Amino acid sequence: MQLSALALSFIFSFNVLGYSDVVDANGGHTNIKLEMYHCHQDDCQHKTNTKKVVFKQQGYNRKQWRHWIDADQDCQNTRAEVLIATSITPVTFRNDKGCTVLRGKWYGAYSGKYWLLASDLDIDHIVPLYWAHAHGGSQWSKHQKSEFANTIENLLVIEDGLNQAKGAKGPDKWMPPSQPYQCEYVKKFNNIVQKYKLAYRSEERGYIHKFLEKCVK
Repeated sequence: MQLSALALSFIFSFNVLGYSDVVDANGGHTNIKLEMYHCHQDDCQHKTNTKKVVFKQQGYNRKQWRHWIDADQDCQNTRAEVLIATSITPVTFRNDKGCTVLRGKWYGAYSGKYWLLASDLDIDHIVPLYWAHAHGGSQWSKHQKSEFANTIENLLVIEDGLNQAKGAKGPDKWMPPSQPYQCEYVKKFNNIVQKYKLAYRSEERGYIHKFLEKCVK
C-alpha cells in the first residue's frame, strides 16, 4: 500500500509540474508541459524545443542574448558567480577546479523557501530575455543583449519550477507566489524596464502603475 501510494504520488507530481527532478547526462531535463529543455548545471547545453522555434519565428534568437558567460575568465560563469554571491553559507563545488557550484544555502524570494542544492535552482531574469526583446530590446546590438542577459541586477536565484512557470511573462501575467515579495518584485521589474528604456504596452503600463500605487499604501 505504501509503495503504491508513493508511486502514484510520483506520477501525479510529474504530470502536474510537467517535468521530472531527474537530471540527465547533459545536466538538464525536458519540461513536457512547456515543451522546453531545461538546464540545471553550468555546463549544460540547451536543446532545440518548440518554444524556441516559436520565438525565432517572432524574430527572437536566444543565442544573441548570450548568457552565463565567464567575463573574467576565472572558470566561474555568471550563474556560478550569482550562486556564490547569494549563498547564505560558503558553497561547495563539484570538483577541485571550483567552477561549478554543488551545494550552499539559498533563499528563494519568489516562494520564501530555502534550498541547499544548486541543481534545484535557476537564475531567473527578473525581466525575461524574450520579454525584453519584444519590448524594445530587439533593436539592441549583440553586445547590449549579452550585457543585459548577464547583469546582476536582473538576476535572482529561484527554484527551477517557478522559473519555468514564469517563462517570459511580465508582472501582469505572472506573480511570485510569496505575496510579501510581490511589491519588491514589481519595483525591481519596473526599475530595470526604465533603466534599459524598454517600452510597456498600454495595458501593461496601467497594471504596473496601479500595482505600485497599492504598494505605497
